[in-house]
Amino acid sequence: MKLTINTESGTAGCRQNRDVEARSGETFVYSAWYYLPRREVSTRDMWNVFQFKSDSPSVVSFGTDPFWTINIVRSRRGGPLRLVLKWKGGLTGHTQGVPGPFAHSPIQARMYRQRRRVVPIRRWFRISAHLKQSGAFAGRLVVRQNGVLLWDMRQIRTKYPDGRQSWSVANYSNGIRNDPATIFIDDARVRMP
Repeated sequence: MKLTINTESGTAGCRQNRDVEARSGETFVYSAWYYLPRREVSTRDMWNVFQFKSDSPSVVSFGTDPFWTINIVRSRRGGPLRLVLKWKGGLTGHTQGVPGPFAHSPIQARMYRQRRRVVPIRRWFRISAHLKQSGAFAGRLVVRQNGVLLWDMRQIRTKYPDGRQSWSVANYSNGIRNDPATIFIDDARVRMP
């Protein structure tokens, strides 16, 4: 897939959603290969490329709301791009969100950074996420880049308490420098662990 966005006028995004397996409530491994063709692409804030969302019959929403996202960020000017895991817990401009990701966490977005791997430019890299779903705090999310463990989040919430889960690969941002921004995604798949 070739996904191109232009954020000159604000937030822009394109994504491919897959929810058949996730809506079963079972545990799966989700993965995709990514290619960033331009060295100068970076973001002022968020650049979401992989996400788990949830919807709920008891939450007024405009579809599905992001719960866990994997973003590409540059931590300092001229520094390397890295993956960052973000807990959003349904927080959007139109929903209040839920407490999490842990049992005693407030309703608040959280960023989890890592320094184990950089995001390569002009070279394919793979993101994989093993997700055990939970609307309470019995879930687990294990994220790897090219097989290297970045995060192992245990006893977490992954969706609304009465919600369903979905997954998508994306090119979604509110401030890409050097618009437009194109990324390529290949071999997106869902499998049993």
